[in-house]
Amino acid sequence: MKEIRTDADFTLSIEDTNLCPRYAGVRLKNVKVQASPEWLQQRILSMGQKPVNNVVDLTNFILFDMGQPLHAFDLKYLKGGVRVKSGFDGRSFKTLDGQERKLRKEDLMICNKDGEPLCMAGILGGMESGVTDQTTEIFLESAPFQASGIRRSSTHHLIQSQAAKIYEKGSDPNICLTALLRAIKLLTELTGCSVEGPFFDHYPAPVLPAQIRLSLDQVRTLSGIDLKDEDLKKVLFALEAEVIDHRDGNYTVSVPTNN
Repeated sequence: MKEIRTDADFTLSIEDTNLCPRYAGVRLKNVKVQASPEWLQQRILSMGQKPVNNVVDLTNFILFDMGQPLHAFDLKYLKGGVRVKSGFDGRSFKTLDGQERKLRKEDLMICNKDGEPLCMAGILGGMESGVTDQTTEIFLESAPFQASGIRRSSTHHLIQSQAAKIYEKGSDPNICLTALLRAIKLLTELTGCSVEGPFFDHYPAPVLPAQIRLSLDQVRTLSGIDLKDEDLKKVLFALEAEVIDHRDGNYTVSVPTNN
């Protein structure tokens, strides 16, 4: 188990970095939880979701807009830290939908510092840690979770949350911090909150963009289009792919992790 101390008052520990290869988060104070403004409620409704409050709605907005699920915890339930762990075989856990679920030892959970489970990682939060009208401090989580692990847990428990649908297909680990920073900016505007303490971002084995080789002739053959070099470069640019080398119609391309 890897423990990362972020300051004297808050710690993070991750049991298995294969199941949770990256974990970022931040504490926010002076949060004013209330109904979302009209523009945000309309966007949430257009996504087929039901508006809840400005914090929950904002996390859902980021999920649909950027493809990165976020989760907000009422800070007081974390008791000074986060532990990402499994091993709760046979334990009963009540999820946000009001159902009691019997956990398996392989189900990854987000727990408080004492090891009490608060959320089914990447799938569904628990009844005891959610944001309410009385919440004034939150912990905002942004993380990727192993696709196969999420798929097995969501299938076993018959939970098809929007977050699980993204994670079980494989999420981009390199967007976590970008999504978190954007959420903080919007939450500051919507709730008047401010950052409390340091950010932390545990990412021990960063996923690097893949490098591939291709030729203009291959692209013409596979696409059936008589592309020119400049046309191919425009396509690659639109895909946010970086051309590292180009000689005589042969390309070395860096493919971003979101493709």
